[in-house]
Amino acid sequence: MDIGFREVSRGIFEIKVFSESDKKRLENKFVNFEFGERSHQLTIARVPLVLQPKRLFFENPKWITVDRLYNSSLSQAPDEELDNFFSKFGDIIIKTHDDTDEYGFKNGKKKIKLDLKKDIERWTELQLKGMIQGKEVQVRGKVNIFYKGQPYKCRECDDIHTDKCPQRLAREEAEKAGEKERQARLKTLLIGDSNLRYVNEQAMYAQTDCAKGAKIGHIATKMRR
Repeated sequence: MDIGFREVSRGIFEIKVFSESDKKRLENKFVNFEFGERSHQLTIARVPLVLQPKRLFFENPKWITVDRLYNSSLSQAPDEELDNFFSKFGDIIIKTHDDTDEYGFKNGKKKIKLDLKKDIERWTELQLKGMIQGKEVQVRGKVNIFYKGQPYKCRECDDIHTDKCPQRLAREEAEKAGEKERQARLKTLLIGDSNLRYVNEQAMYAQTDCAKGAKIGHIATKMRR
């Protein structure tokens, strides 16, 4: 029997065979596993061989969120109807289900995981089958579908992006540079009002005015009022 044997981690081993006949010979069999640091503590365990499903690899797995379902009669459509709609855009990895917040409460959105083959428009008009008062009817509405890396038409430059608009990124960088320069040139004057509070401990009759850039004439005019 052509067999591969390796230790994945302490006490966990992977046994690999290269033919269907060898796999069938090992199914429902057991192996004796010896463990213990010293010979007089050596223990033997009878471990069953469990067939592991083949790991699947996906080209473009995406978590897709569906919002605004409850703004229309689409709230009456079962999750299977959404599965049928999204199957046009790729292979379903995890079926449609209710999305929840960090505390486990439903937030009114749906989620589905697809191996995405074709991009989906963000705002999409849907027409699905739903049940209203025990009758199957056609329900329709406009939903907001979004996922990471989704192409969208930018309102600023009228171009298609999958990330932030380059013009917006450039503007944010310019704003950060301007703020950094402003902080470097910023001067602060700190004035305490403890003297005024000392004059009147309750501070009911003390008032502080700030006249930015005022000269003696401005102050005199303020005092005459």
